[in-house]
This record gives sequence, structure tokens and C-alpha cells, in this order.
Amino acid sequence: MRSLSLAGQAGKMMNTLLLQSNMNFLQTVVTIFGVTATISGVCSTVYAQLPQIEQAQTSYPLKQETGSQLEEKLDLSLLANTVTNFLRSESYQTQSEMEISMTAPGLSLKYLVEIETFTQAPDKFRSEITFLPSFESSTPVNYTVVADGSQIWIYRPDLQQYAVTNSADFSEMFLTGFSSLIFLEFSASIRESFPEAEITHENIVDLIEVTLKSNDFQSNDPNLNGGKQIVQDKEYYIYEYTVPEEELLFKAFVDPETAILNQLQFALKDEESNFVFTEQIVQRIANPLINADTFNFSPPQGAIMVESLSIRPF
Repeated sequence: MRSLSLAGQAGKMMNTLLLQSNMNFLQTVVTIFGVTATISGVCSTVYAQLPQIEQAQTSYPLKQETGSQLEEKLDLSLLANTVTNFLRSESYQTQSEMEISMTAPGLSLKYLVEIETFTQAPDKFRSEITFLPSFESSTPVNYTVVADGSQIWIYRPDLQQYAVTNSADFSEMFLTGFSSLIFLEFSASIRESFPEAEITHENIVDLIEVTLKSNDFQSNDPNLNGGKQIVQDKEYYIYEYTVPEEELLFKAFVDPETAILNQLQFALKDEESNFVFTEQIVQRIANPLINADTFNFSPPQGAIMVESLSIRPF
């Protein structure tokens, strides 16, 4: 009975993370690209207001292929090893690089972000986010984001400004890194459902199998596929989670020899625009040394508190 309940919980968390975040992602991307728009009118407003820089000479393909091209039998054993790796520690230090891109007819925009995040289950993190120079800013733009389990502080040192919000109102969590977001969303709940002695490879395989058959997982007609592919001269086992009717595609790139997660990619489509978020994990350290003040924020001298502060590259 516990495995069935946990499977429903896991399926619901997966759909919550990917489906409900669709709107949050679009709202945040609109902010990142410097556009004031409602989601219903995002495309026409994007075309009217986005800087006409890095324009392509030819049109980009608009169709986001949500159907999987992977035809191998799903490797649940490797997936279980990868999930188990997440459960072996209650804290991580993750260094990653994220690429945020948008394509539309005759338009291509891209931002590069460096991220270092300390996470501690269930809900604490500290993230240093650096947007690298782009066409909008000739210098890096830095943010510090700190969560103590109840409140989140966002600090921008070049402006000497900070803001405070609660977790429920923080829609930019993905900018701390997809791997850190997934760790905080999934690992604590799953770990609490198993006594430590029961977190075994076999139990995780059973959990995955039951989850894939659960009503919560199937409610939005998703597909989970997998297969080996060569990407930049390296072989990966790629898991693809798609929800065709929602135009969502989530990919996880796993080293088939070590079961180490190397890359995560989230793609979504809104009318004629394609948005792709790719996180390359540079280093992930389990049980790092965490100082007592890591998840506390003290405003630096001279910093001014503002009502809100968006994380953007300019």
C-alpha cells in the first residue's frame, strides 16, 4: 500500500513540476527577455518589443518535436541507479552552466548562465547565479539567492538591492539549476517514505514501475522513453519525458557506465515560439562542507530592500 501511495505522490510531483511550471517558465522567460506581456499575447508582443539582434537570415523550424525518437526498451535499472544517487545525500554542491534560448520566425536569442548552488533537503538552498555578458550587458550580472526553508532572499550586488519573498511566490527556482530543483522537489519526499535500510536499487525499480502505471502519472497522457545516443562524441543514455498536448519535452542525459546525471533539458512551445533551457552539470559534490550561515542572508552594509527583484541578465 505504501508503494502505491508513494507512486501516486511521485507521479503527481512529476506532473506538477513539469506541467504547472509551463506557465511559470513562460512568465519568467518573458521577464528575462525584457518583455511586458500577458502569456496569451506573448508571441505578438515578443515580436514587437524584443531587440532585433542576432536575427537569422532564414526562418527557424517552428515545430517542437515532442514525440520521442528513442526506440530502445526503457532501462529502468539505470534510471533507478540515477535516482538512488540522488537519495544518498541530504545535501549537494552543484556547479552548472545553463543556456536559455528562444527561437521564433527570423529571430534567435540566447543567454548563458553560470550557477553554483548548495542544497539541503527538504527546502534550503543558496545559489550564486551569474549571467555572462550578452548583447544587453557588456559585464556579468550576478545574483545571490538564499532560502532558509520559509523565506527566500534575492540580492543583486551591483544595484545594492535585495528583496524577500516566500517559496510559493518564487517562480524563478529553475535558475538555481534543474538538478537542484529536482533534488529539492523529489528526494526529501521519497526518502521520508522509505526507512534508510529500505532504500535499495530493487525498491527504487519497483517504485518507478508502479509510478509509470499510476493514474497521476498517466493523467496527462505523458510518454517516457529512453535510448543511447552519441552527443558531442560522448555516449549517453537519454530519458525523454514528453507531454504532447502541452508541448513539453524534458530530457535527462545519463552516463550509462556510472549512472551519473550530466545534463538536463526542458523545452516548451507557445504558439510560434520555442523556448529551450539546457543545464550542463559541471560538478556535483555530495555532502559538501556547509557553514552555519550558508542558508541565512544578512543584507550587506548599504544594501536597500525593494518590494521585488526579478532575476534577469541586464
